[in-house]
Amino acid sequence: MKLSNDNFYTIRMSSNDLWNITYNQNLGIIYRQCVNRKWSNLFVLQKDCNKSFVTILLPKNKLCLIYQNKDGNIVLSIYSNGQWEHKEILKWKGNKIKKAKLKALYSKNKIHIFYSLNLISDSSEIVFYQTIDLNLNISKPISIDDTIFSSENPFDISVLDNGSLVILYEKYNNSYELGYKIFNYTNNKWSDFYTIDTNNESHNYFSLCCNNNTIHCLYVKNSSSENVLVHCSGLFLDLNYITIFKSTNNISMPCFFKFKDTIWDIWISNKTIYTCYSNNNGLNIGQIRQEKLPKSLLKSYYLSFEDKYNLAFNNSLYVTPDNGLSFFPKTLYDLLKNNNYYSKNSDSMSKDIKNYIDNVQTKISDYKKELSHKDKIINKLNNMLKEEKNKLSMYITKLNNIENNYSSLKSKYDILIDEKLKLEAYKSNINNSKK
Repeated sequence: MKLSNDNFYTIRMSSNDLWNITYNQNLGIIYRQCVNRKWSNLFVLQKDCNKSFVTILLPKNKLCLIYQNKDGNIVLSIYSNGQWEHKEILKWKGNKIKKAKLKALYSKNKIHIFYSLNLISDSSEIVFYQTIDLNLNISKPISIDDTIFSSENPFDISVLDNGSLVILYEKYNNSYELGYKIFNYTNNKWSDFYTIDTNNESHNYFSLCCNNNTIHCLYVKNSSSENVLVHCSGLFLDLNYITIFKSTNNISMPCFFKFKDTIWDIWISNKTIYTCYSNNNGLNIGQIRQEKLPKSLLKSYYLSFEDKYNLAFNNSLYVTPDNGLSFFPKTLYDLLKNNNYYSKNSDSMSKDIKNYIDNVQTKISDYKKELSHKDKIINKLNNMLKEEKNKLSMYITKLNNIENNYSSLKSKYDILIDEKLKLEAYKSNINNSKK
């Protein structure tokens, strides 16, 4: 049974034509097109190059590839209107060529390119970030971190709904720390490193996606006794952890597939493909489903572009390498084919989601009734409070009258006391005169 985690892209253009792009050790970067369910012959884009390359979709049905050629230079190739255009955007200036590990995405009318290099030691890499506008002007490089742990896929990237870029990677500091940084457009700097999890062993596989301004991370936590698959969601210190799966067997190639606001978790273990989903932004997950693993399978990036939103959608799933049209898990096949997740003809997975929505609507109705009852109680209490306020106002008025009467009586009393004293003094004077 053959599994491959190498770069393989399945691209659905806005014309609905399908592309496959991958790297072949003998041929280099190759691609083919599928029109009317028929694949073309293989075409070679670049023969002598690094196997780490990245593909992104641009507006107006343009396809972009970024790769490192044999001279160490980073090349950008754009396919538009049936033709390729190539431009070297970064030139290698060192004596010994270092292989770059590349990732990129399109956001805010710019191509955002990330690449890591072993420049200091073999165990760590430096990851850089640059932008390329649609006129192919490139910005100055920004160093994100110079201590990321060196591996085949050392980092992953995504973008929040507000446009903030996120990079997920691992670094070693007495233990293996998995965490992320967020790009701040205000000061043009990357944030501090926010740790998601630590482990005594390296997190061999991890994947990143963003939904509703929430970061989602799917990663494998290995130990000597068992392997654990964790779905972490949240932002900064507010994180929610779900242990999805445990096994003494290896857990491999975990990835996300996001459609609308439903996030699918996909992974492989013990010759089985597993999948589950969350439609409440990672607070909990649905039932785990299983299907048999085919004889050979590739992990594929699945790209599509919506011109009306000016937004590219980047997902991952599995495909068979024979024809590139068989997608796994099969529960996602109808989603890709029909692009109608809630249709009447959808599978049992959609029924589960419909039941979930019905339950939520029932709960909302119950909450509305409770709120209505509470509103009545609040209105009653407000009326009672108003009556008590009126009574209090009346008592205050009476108290003021009493105080005024008391003040008047006291004044009269004081006058009478003065008159009494004067009278007693007068009597005393008369008695003294008679003597």
